[in-house]
Amino acid sequence: MLNHTNELIDTSLSKLCRNVTNTDGDSFVGIRFDWNEGNSNFDIIITFPLGYRIAQDNETVRDDILTLISTLQANEDKKAPLFNQDDNSAAKNYSFPMQAYIDIMYDYLDRGGYYVEQDEIYISSNSGRVNWNRTIRHESPIVQKNGLVYLTMQVRRHNETDRNLITEISKYCVYESFLKLGWLYKYGLPPKPTTAFNKNLFLSVLREKLSITHKDRDKRLIQNMIDIILFLDKLPQQEQSFNFGTNRFEYIWERLIDSVFGVKNKDDYFPKSTWQLFFNDSKNNSSLQPDTILKADDFIVLDAKYYRYGETALPIHLPHSASINKQITYGEHIFENHKDEGEVYNAFLMPFNNNHHIFSTLSNYSTIGIAKSEWKKNDKPHELVLGVLVDVKHLMSVKVKPNHNEIHELSEIISNKIKEHLVAPETP
Repeated sequence: MLNHTNELIDTSLSKLCRNVTNTDGDSFVGIRFDWNEGNSNFDIIITFPLGYRIAQDNETVRDDILTLISTLQANEDKKAPLFNQDDNSAAKNYSFPMQAYIDIMYDYLDRGGYYVEQDEIYISSNSGRVNWNRTIRHESPIVQKNGLVYLTMQVRRHNETDRNLITEISKYCVYESFLKLGWLYKYGLPPKPTTAFNKNLFLSVLREKLSITHKDRDKRLIQNMIDIILFLDKLPQQEQSFNFGTNRFEYIWERLIDSVFGVKNKDDYFPKSTWQLFFNDSKNNSSLQPDTILKADDFIVLDAKYYRYGETALPIHLPHSASINKQITYGEHIFENHKDEGEVYNAFLMPFNNNHHIFSTLSNYSTIGIAKSEWKKNDKPHELVLGVLVDVKHLMSVKVKPNHNEIHELSEIISNKIKEHLVAPETP
C-alpha cells in the first residue's frame, strides 16, 4: 500500500503488474484500484492474462497497460463483462468508464487547461443585443404596411453562472481522472476542486450544453464528463474502490482468436442435426459451433483454449478427450461437405510467452504436439488436432483484424506440421 500520490508516481509501473495464475480463484484480468481519501493510501494492481510478457521500463509497460485496456474494451461481451463477478469478493464492483477518464486527461493536456465555455448562446426574446443574421434565419416576421416586423429576435444570452459552472465541472472531472489514472503517465495531481459534487446540478448543466453544442470535440468531452458523473454517483460516499477487468478472460481469448484469424460466415461450416419425430413436428437442434474457422488455401478449424500448458508444460493442462473428439467432428463435417475447397486441419490455440524458459522461441507460434482419437485411423489431416502456443502479447497487439499476414503464417505452420506428421508419424 502506497501512502502518498507522489510515491505512486515515483513507483516503477512494472512493480504494479503481475500475471494471473488461474489457480485458487486467481482469475481476474484487469486493474484493481483502491484509494482511501482519509489517509491518502493507494493500492493498484494490474493483472495480465496467462502468458503475457510484461516489460520492465515504464514506457513499454505503459503501452502494455494500454494494450490490456483496449483489448478488454474491444472484446467485452455478456460472457466477459468488464467488472469482477466474484460474489465472494469483499470489494464492491462497479463498471468503470475507463475510456472517459483517459480521454479527459488527454483533452486537458491538449487544451493546455480546463474547458472554458466560449460558444455564444442565443435565445428568442424581444429585448437584448440582437444578432440580425440569426434573427433572419430563425425568426418569422409579421408583415405590416411599413414593412416586416419581428416580435421576437435572436439575442445573446449571458449566463455567467452556467458558463463558470461548466469550467468547475471540468476541474472536478480532470482531478478525478488524474487521481485515478495519472499514475499511468507519471502525472502529478492538479489542484483539488473546491466545488462540491452535485450530481443533479452537474448533469443538468452538461446535458443542456450537450444539446446545443455542434463541435464534435466538445460533444465527446461533455459526454465523457457525464459518464464520470454517473459513475461517481453509483459509488457509496467515500468509496473509491473499483475493478476494470473480467474474471472470464477465456472468452476474451476466444474473441481475439476469432477476430484475427476467423472468417465471418463460420455458421456455414457448423455441423447441424435434426430430430425427425413420429408424434410431433420435426425439430432442428442447435449447431455445434467451433470457435473459429480459418480459410486460406485450406480450412483450419481453430479452438481457442485459455489453458495453462504454455506456463506449466504439464500434460494435465492440455485439452481432454471431449474437446479433441469434438474438434475432429468439426473437421470431418467440413471435409465431407467442402471437399473441393481445400484440405481440412484442426488446431488448439493456447497462450504462452515466447520468452518462456521451456518454450523459448523467436516465433510468435510454437507447435507442441498432436492429439489423436482412438475411433479414427488418424491417417487424414482432419483426424488430427495440432497443439499450438500463441504469444499472448503479440496477439493482443495485432491491430488489423482479420490479419492476412497472421492468417498466412499460422496456416502454413499448422498445415506443414500435420503433413510432416502424416509422412513420419513417429517423429515427435
